[in-house]
Amino acid sequence: MQTELFEVDPLSDNRKLYARAAEALGAGALVGIPTETVYGLGADALNPEAVARIFEAKGRPSFDPLIIHVHHGCEVEKYTAVPEGLKDLVHTLASRFWPGPLTLVLPKADIIPDIVTSGLPTVARKRSSCHAGGGESAGASYSCAQRQPLRPYQPYFRLCRAKGIGGQY
Repeated sequence: MQTELFEVDPLSDNRKLYARAAEALGAGALVGIPTETVYGLGADALNPEAVARIFEAKGRPSFDPLIIHVHHGCEVEKYTAVPEGLKDLVHTLASRFWPGPLTLVLPKADIIPDIVTSGLPTVARKRSSCHAGGGESAGASYSCAQRQPLRPYQPYFRLCRAKGIGGQY
């Protein structure tokens, strides 16, 4: 596994680094993503092979679903099948609390691979303030399944080019 480490200065223009992270996600690589609560290990949420690499790298059990992180709160309906009677409430919550640590668990849209949700009919969705990729990523905390997650004290990206996945994060 080839790992690239980039420091992200929150006071600088980081668009080039975000573009590299998006490129890595698009190529099926894993990317470290700081969220409001933990560092996450992310993959393209719509790519089942890339998502499988998260489970493999972390030793995460396949029955433990992932959270989908998106850049825009308006993308709720793309990844979920929000019942008509809940749409106003979901949009109110999203506009009030995103970006932030709020995670919504909603019925999943058909485009979400079963591996992301561990075969469950719902998907956990949040909007992170991290702009890696500007699309969707499925993620789990950096820690291995039996360890405590890393907390985000300093934002950075770790791009893991998928030449072979293994080791501990």
